[in-house]
Amino acid sequence: MKVDLREFKAAYLAEVDEHLGVVRQRLVAMDASVRAGRPCGRELREVLRLVHTVKGLSAMVGVEPVVTITHRLETLLRDAERGGGKLPARAFDAIVDGIAAVGSRVHAVAAEKPIAEAPAALLAELDALATEAPEPSATDDASVVADAEIEERLSPSEREQLVVGVMAGLRALRVDFVPSKAKADLGLSITTIRERVSAIGEIVKVVPLSPKGAPRDRSLLFALVVLTARDDAAVAEAASSAPDEVRELLAARPGAPEPRLEALDVPDLNHDDHGDSLRVEVSRVDAALDILSSLVVTRSRLARAAVALAAAGVNTRELDSILTDHARQVRDLRGAILRVRMVPMSAVLDRLPLLVRSLGRTTGKEVRLQVSGGSAELDKTVAERIFPALVHLLRNAVDHGIETTAERLAEGKPPAAAISVTCESDGNRSVEVRVRDDG
Repeated sequence: MKVDLREFKAAYLAEVDEHLGVVRQRLVAMDASVRAGRPCGRELREVLRLVHTVKGLSAMVGVEPVVTITHRLETLLRDAERGGGKLPARAFDAIVDGIAAVGSRVHAVAAEKPIAEAPAALLAELDALATEAPEPSATDDASVVADAEIEERLSPSEREQLVVGVMAGLRALRVDFVPSKAKADLGLSITTIRERVSAIGEIVKVVPLSPKGAPRDRSLLFALVVLTARDDAAVAEAASSAPDEVRELLAARPGAPEPRLEALDVPDLNHDDHGDSLRVEVSRVDAALDILSSLVVTRSRLARAAVALAAAGVNTRELDSILTDHARQVRDLRGAILRVRMVPMSAVLDRLPLLVRSLGRTTGKEVRLQVSGGSAELDKTVAERIFPALVHLLRNAVDHGIETTAERLAEGKPPAAAISVTCESDGNRSVEVRVRDDG
């Protein structure tokens, strides 16, 4: 049976666009760690997972250039993950370029334009980086985790994450959650437990285990590997476990600073944080608007018929009341459908930091981008048209607005130029976007 994969294109574009949006956010979060030479295992693992998903989706619909690029990216990301989550700046730049290349080809699919082949220079760079030996991890010694059952399940970057957390003054703990009918009746599942534990610590990994010789009602347990500044009792309470089910995995090293709760303000990447959202094709929303237009025309005909009846002496008071309610309902329905087409301005602004980073690399200028005001909403079509204009303004700012590092130092300015993009909504159906630079 021959399957026409074109029917899957809309779903493919929606899902891949969502994944690439999350990847860009993670890369922005990784940037500071890469510049400082710190490991970024959590974000790296999330990017690896999403890139793998994009590769699979692209293979399903036959977008081979994207499959080729993501396969090379996967190899590099996996090598970095095995190396403890550390990424040299050169490797990070190549990953950013690879994601940009994937995005441009996905855009070509959406626009029904020819899809360019994977760039040979980019593939060569990714291959060269993947063949380089990863930097040694601070946790190469497998005995660093004092729990063999957990240690064998941890990747190098996860062990690195534990060590870095302990060196920052946190505690590395294992706490076990054993599901049961009684707990389920109380609404306690591994999902709710992860949410509760995430509120007081940073979950590094959740390991499902089946202990040998355990009673039937304890045939499955989930071992949560956690970094936290809280005591055993608080962790046990959050995990709905007994205090004796909380065990230390790593001892704090001499000279480590006192634990700080603010160090735990890290998003939990172990679960989906998209919320109660639903992807809807734009064509379906447009079809609903067309049906609404027909409904408005029908209402107009009904109103004219009511006027004719009134002119003929018929009592139309009840009919007029129904028509008034109907007009209000049609207006509300139109507003609700139009809101479905709205997207947050952050969907546009979140793509800019990596763009500015690439522009800085190309021009040899040191640039920092500040973005604010992404809560405003725009129609999807308007948002798509704004992005190229913002790209043009940012290119001009980097190319012509700001000076080279040497020129800035000579003028007494900070070596890194600052560009800001702010978005404000005046509540009157208008959004103002400002781009400023200090050149």
